[in-house]
Amino acid sequence: PPAGEGGKPAAAGSLSRVRERAGVRVQNARMLRANGTDAEALLWRHLRSRQLDGHKFRRQHPVGPYITDFACVEAELVVELDGGQHAQADALAHDERRTQFLQDQGWHVLRFWNHEVLAELAGVLQAIAQALNHPHPRPLPPAGEGVEQPRAQV
Repeated sequence: PPAGEGGKPAAAGSLSRVRERAGVRVQNARMLRANGTDAEALLWRHLRSRQLDGHKFRRQHPVGPYITDFACVEAELVVELDGGQHAQADALAHDERRTQFLQDQGWHVLRFWNHEVLAELAGVLQAIAQALNHPHPRPLPPAGEGVEQPRAQV
């Protein structure tokens, strides 16, 4: 049986709940792909099939409890498109929590307004390409955690 938390076998009920939640996320991603905005459709035409500097993007890609608009897994880059509803206070707070979660998972997050994609596509693509070609810096692990320290000369 698959291991649960702490290396203990997972209870059959909890495993079925995990699978059920994963299935719901996949269904939600499919629905979002089918009902995307004009801006998403336009940007996807330029990101799909490795058109942007050879990088593979996924559309409506699940990451944890969230479904990202576009994700380049190899570069750990998420591109989010926001419509006017994202300017409301509660939506801004949700987006901040979402961005923080993604960053905590190691993803770099770029956000654009839908109107930016529709009116300034070349600039948006340039910003994405720059993020792909200049990946976000990863902090070095603390001493003693994977970094070999020079030995003192005696």
